[in-house]
Order: sequence, then C-alpha cells, then structure tokens
Amino acid sequence: MECERVFLSLGSNLGNRQAFLSAAIAELRKIPDLTVLGISSMYESPAMFMTDDTPPFLNAAVEIRTEMEPQALLDRLQEIEVRLGRQPGPRIRYENRVMDIDIMVWGERKIATPRLTIPHPGIHVRRFYLQPLSNLAPDLIPPGFEWTVSERAEQLADRQPLRQICPGNTRQSRKEGHTDNRSIAHARQVRDERGKTP
Repeated sequence: MECERVFLSLGSNLGNRQAFLSAAIAELRKIPDLTVLGISSMYESPAMFMTDDTPPFLNAAVEIRTEMEPQALLDRLQEIEVRLGRQPGPRIRYENRVMDIDIMVWGERKIATPRLTIPHPGIHVRRFYLQPLSNLAPDLIPPGFEWTVSERAEQLADRQPLRQICPGNTRQSRKEGHTDNRSIAHARQVRDERGKTP
C-alpha cells in the first residue's frame, strides 16, 4: 500500500502546553508504520468559541506518512490523548484540553463518517490550523477547496491573531510567510484539473 501524506493538528491549553505538544510528537514517533516528516512552529492563540477567561491554546502541525487507514490512526491518536491526560469518553466540542490531536488533511481523500471528517470541517475558518500547516505545505490545496492554506491563513490574519512561540522543524527551509509563486501556480493548476470532468 502506498504511503500518503497526512497532516495533523496538535493543541493544548492546560498545564505545560509546550511539553504536552512535544510529548505527543514523541508518542507519534513510536507508532509502527508511521513516519514524522515535519513539525511546524508552535503558535499561541485565544480560545475560539469559549469564555474570555479560557487559557489560550498552543498549536502546531505535524506532517506524517503512514500506511494505516484513517480510522485506525484516529484510534491511535485518541489513545495518545488519553495517555497524556485527556479524559476518555464522549467528546465535548469546545472545552479545555490537555491534548487534542486532529487529522486535518489526508492526501486527496474526502471522508465523511459519523466519527471522522477529512479534510477537517473547521480547517477553512481556523487560522490556528492553517498557519502551522502553511509552515509545512504552503501551496497545499485541501480536497474540495479553492485556496492554498497560505492564502487562507493570510485572509484570516486580521481576525484571528496568532503569536509564534518557538520555531518548528520543517522538511524545507522557508522564511515565515514566504511562498514560492511557482508552487502556487502548480497548486492552482492541480485545483483546476480537479474540477474538469472526464
């Protein structure tokens, strides 16, 4: 089975947030048939859709390759969350979290099940997903969307402030916010080809 590029979002707003994110990455590296390819910078942002006194979140994106199927990976990610202190059981949409790991994008797949939606349904409105993701793949166009992640992150910049806490370890060295125009042109070509009918 061919390995696919997968992008995860890691977030925490309780305790030593940076240590929790680092611990989650270490746990990812222990999963068989999974390779960590890149880690974005960590960004701090106010909690969305929660009260003003809610502690801010620290978020990062991780690029992986894996031969696992999405549901199997989701099981492993939720096991990591629990090991790091998240309470098992039904998920509450907006709550304080020691660790939250979401699958943002999985190759060219579009998945919609009661348990898992890919691309993540909130990716287009959450800069704390998009900005870290643009560190790793600025010219990426998630399946079903019309913009690159770097373009959409820029559109949300005025409304959703972020603060970089520490640099990441990306596969390619890029200046913050810089995107190669040739990569953008190629990404748009791929997007246009998706819309063509046979």
